[in-house]
Amino acid sequence: MQTEKLHKDIKDLIETNKDLSVFHSGGGCEHLAYKGWLINAEEENGDFDYDVTKINLNTFLTFGDYQDDINYFFSSTLEEGMKLIDKYNMKGAQY
Repeated sequence: MQTEKLHKDIKDLIETNKDLSVFHSGGGCEHLAYKGWLINAEEENGDFDYDVTKINLNTFLTFGDYQDDINYFFSSTLEEGMKLIDKYNMKGAQY
């Protein structure tokens, strides 16, 4: 994906933080990714929304990781989730 299509705030954050990126996991699934965590918004029906161009700094997101047959996840805005990961050094195992 070309980052030009992302919301301006998200583009700016990616440019200033080398650990934040867009990740394509296959099958048309795109995520924001931060330190091994995959990040997506949710649709109203509870499914993940893989259109990362809809995400802005106020979007409530799900951060997910899968390690040793266990799914780990939490919900937050992007910046608050990044702060939580950094504060507790919560490195994910994805990608």
